[in-house]
Amino acid sequence: MKAKFFTLTTLVLLSLSACKKPTSKPSAAEADIQKPMLKTIYWPLLGVTAVITYNADNTAKNISYTGIRIPSRLEFSYSRFGLSNVELTNSLDGKFLFYDALTGRLTEMTKAIKEGGGYRNYAKATFNNSVSGRLEVLRHYIVNEAGSKLSYTSTYEYNANGLPKKITVIDKNNNKRVIVLEEYSDEVLFDPLYFIDFDMGELFHVYNNSTLELLSKLHRLPSRLKITEYRGSQVSQEKLVETNFTISSKKLVKQIIKVTGSEFPTPQYEELHYGY
Repeated sequence: MKAKFFTLTTLVLLSLSACKKPTSKPSAAEADIQKPMLKTIYWPLLGVTAVITYNADNTAKNISYTGIRIPSRLEFSYSRFGLSNVELTNSLDGKFLFYDALTGRLTEMTKAIKEGGGYRNYAKATFNNSVSGRLEVLRHYIVNEAGSKLSYTSTYEYNANGLPKKITVIDKNNNKRVIVLEEYSDEVLFDPLYFIDFDMGELFHVYNNSTLELLSKLHRLPSRLKITEYRGSQVSQEKLVETNFTISSKKLVKQIIKVTGSEFPTPQYEELHYGY
């Protein structure tokens, strides 16, 4: 996609999905099905390939990008709770994840920049979950020498199948963005790691660690998102994100993303192919 809607890093780790609403909630046994090990992601319109390398325990070790001006690699580190650190070579940025010692649930993700022999935080997100583990409130902060300043707050509503149906985002100026998840894919098995927006971009409200963990257990991904932004009580912008997914034996094979909205003179497209 040529527009600012996605960055290259986000495209590797962010994907949407196909075009059919689920009719029933998967059983607990289904939630434990082994996810297929993804080996490559390819963007034919960009000529970019991502190759995934795994550790001995089948956790992702790194993702190497080729077909770009300066080849780079996304590297992952883990703690006893799960993913703990994400760094991109040729970048000073680092992402760090923190968990509750009792529940093991993610409580915070920070964005930091290398400074001297360490890192300086410049943004963070906090995750407030219900007793059942569903994300209820996501808060994003800008961090500087004066401390943390709230940037926006996202609250979540769920449908009868336990899938997110509406996310309301209120920013520091009391402006509102409403994301309605109108449709979901057919059953698909996926590792949430490859869909997380580590850059905390426009759709981080949907593609964050906690929400994706839930979607992975329910074997669904959003296929149609309607995004409405308000300035006061007036609608300032609308956007529709639709994805046509090719799924074979519950594996993601290909997806075509279409974005339409007031900021785009013509529809924007992106195509991704997945290899196993």
